[in-house]
Amino acid sequence: IESSEDESEMTFTWDNTNFGTPGPELYLWDNTLQFGVDMRSINHYSFNRNSTTFKVIYGTPSFVRGAMVYNDLILQSVWPNPAGKNQDVLISYAVPELGPNSRFNITVIDGMGRKVWERELNTSSGQNQIKWRRTGNEPGGIYVIRLKAGKYSKVSRLILKD
Repeated sequence: IESSEDESEMTFTWDNTNFGTPGPELYLWDNTLQFGVDMRSINHYSFNRNSTTFKVIYGTPSFVRGAMVYNDLILQSVWPNPAGKNQDVLISYAVPELGPNSRFNITVIDGMGRKVWERELNTSSGQNQIKWRRTGNEPGGIYVIRLKAGKYSKVSRLILKD
């Protein structure tokens, strides 16, 4: 992507009303973030200008999965952020091929360094999501979400509102 714009965030948009009935899958793949967007169900993708290369992947589910190769552990998004008092938080992440029976964990840590929530998972490579079903007793503040698998580790921040 090259642009004369100075904005740090950019957006691709497309009209997906004429993509037809469900059939072969159609994804926009961000090579930098290793993130895929289902172009049939979503009509836009916002990205930081650090994302420099993209590809469109079209085909059977197995072909698309094979074309979206994850080389690194990616903590893609935490939504909503900030989160309200009683809102659950959806954590999206991508896992590279780590070998059979690979385990990893997601931990939420409060501002005092205490574990508030943790899940150990055994998930296949590729894009995944997990929902943190909050108790509602977590005080407002900044929290850290840590995703760890083998030698890989990623963190993101989450703001909880009172």
